[in-house]
Amino acid sequence: MAHLELPQGLSRGFQQQVVTRTQPVSLSSANDPKPELGLIEHCLVQAQGAALRYRIDGVAPTASTGMLMPAGDYMAFNDAQRIAEARFIADTATTTTLAATFFS
Repeated sequence: MAHLELPQGLSRGFQQQVVTRTQPVSLSSANDPKPELGLIEHCLVQAQGAALRYRIDGVAPTASTGMLMPAGDYMAFNDAQRIAEARFIADTATTTTLAATFFS
């Protein structure tokens, strides 16, 4: 297993969402337990169960567009704008799970 470099800063919460092929989801910090600390600027995301497709330009991916994130892979977002604009759908499975941990 690859070593995971965690972002600097305080952990600000965890989110787990069911993702379908037809309804894009975004990363949400609505449950931020510490909004007084300012913007969430770092996020680790993992595809759990099956692959995801994503875009970070505010446009929803489709079955034929977007970047592929295989099941078990993770990626880091280090910019509040990209976190806000990221959109995800399940790649080929009917549903999969998106897990995210937020940092300030």
